[in-house]
Amino acid sequence: MRIQNPQELFRFGQAVRSLQNVTAETTIKSVKKEIQFIENFFEKNGYVISKRVHEKTLQPVVVSLKSSNGDEAIGVECAEKISHQLGRLFPTTQAESENQTLFAISEKRYATTKLLNDVPSLLGKDVFADLPEIVQYDTRQACKCIVFECPTSAAFHLMRACEGVIAALYKKLSGDSGIPGGGSWGDYEMKIKTLPNKPSDEYLEQSRHIRKNFRNPTQHPDKIYDIDEAQDLLSLTIDLINRTSRIK
Repeated sequence: MRIQNPQELFRFGQAVRSLQNVTAETTIKSVKKEIQFIENFFEKNGYVISKRVHEKTLQPVVVSLKSSNGDEAIGVECAEKISHQLGRLFPTTQAESENQTLFAISEKRYATTKLLNDVPSLLGKDVFADLPEIVQYDTRQACKCIVFECPTSAAFHLMRACEGVIAALYKKLSGDSGIPGGGSWGDYEMKIKTLPNKPSDEYLEQSRHIRKNFRNPTQHPDKIYDIDEAQDLLSLTIDLINRTSRIK
């Protein structure tokens, strides 16, 4: 997956327009800057053919100007050369852009930047860092699935995250690294209930509620989620994880 900032597209258009409008008085510094931006844009955004054409058209112009002072004017000959070479490059870029499809992400109840890049901020302070690695993975994947509107996939990862949290809680409270029964969520729940330092009945009921009404239908599978339901489930998962972190 590659993230495309719309501002890069505007800046690319500006670079092309700037080179289209060069005159003999345009400075070498400004020409180099725009040509370099175009080259970087091609490289970053997968315009393979355009980059190759660029290497045979505009790039030689930069090479010819390397020994010159940046504040000097490019002169008539160089201005004409840029105009000619840009005329060779631009149709290629136009044709190649037809294979570039962009998708706009619609905002969800949780900020997209947090769902993609800052999942720990959705939980209590320092809670995410203490989660088992597999729970961190599933929580991050669930948030990405919500961003890209794959709600049933998000639910699947969220239920894995919850199950991982319950398993980790049992091991923490019991000091037993073994796997009870078949290692299912229900098996861990039953063992936790027998511990002398078991969590509150309210917490255990919350775990049972999520397992019975969401995890089981998701796992078997009997349920297809829409994007609002997936976000509701994310809220439930965040609450369960935060509550679990406070159990000593």
